[in-house]
Amino acid sequence: MSNMSEMNNVIHPEDLKSVERKISESYYNLNPFRVEYRVVLPNNTIRWWFAKSNPEKIDANTVAWYGTIQDITARKEYENAMEQISFDISHVMRKPVSNLLGLVDIFKNEKEITKNEMDEYVYYIQSVSSELDEFTKQLNETYHNKKTDIKNSNVFD
Repeated sequence: MSNMSEMNNVIHPEDLKSVERKISESYYNLNPFRVEYRVVLPNNTIRWWFAKSNPEKIDANTVAWYGTIQDITARKEYENAMEQISFDISHVMRKPVSNLLGLVDIFKNEKEITKNEMDEYVYYIQSVSSELDEFTKQLNETYHNKKTDIKNSNVFD
């Protein structure tokens, strides 16, 4: 873009100040400009862009930047999916694993177990194991679908 105002017209309002701050820092310090930000396209679609450029001082008041702007929406979606999977693993799986560990601990510390108590513990262990198995299947399906979406979007091309 030959004019920064063209870029500013599409920057998401929540990201505009951050982008302007980075441009200002690059202008005054002649540091490379690197920033990820959202844009709002004319059809109101929100996309993620990555801008990188190197400044060159032309004269006392003029700096020109030479660089590129790339659409990184697919990569951001991939990162969000990986964060969600990580959250699910650390939080959703924690409950059944903790339940299993608790049941095993109770089972271990029982001196004498009646047949009814044994059946009850086995029932709980089977129930928690089934919950964990179902979640693992859902997680695998989610991961597979996201991987397919990313492959089809050529995120890493």
